[in-house]
Amino acid sequence: MTGILFIRAALRLHDLRHTFATERVGLMGIEELRALMGHESIMTTLRYQKVTSARAETVAQSALQEIANKTDKL
Repeated sequence: MTGILFIRAALRLHDLRHTFATERVGLMGIEELRALMGHESIMTTLRYQKVTSARAETVAQSALQEIANKTDKL
């Protein structure tokens, strides 16, 4: 029971909003996300692009490795 209470205490509304914005930043325009999040300033919304850049790098490296593996098999 204490584990459940700890999880509930550790999860904040801000964390949920941050996760939502981070997951959506690559799926829609930044202005659309700004409006959806209710940010007055686009600069607030742009903070989420930094997270996405790191993820994009990881995905790109993975794709290149997969292409190299398929090319080696030819």
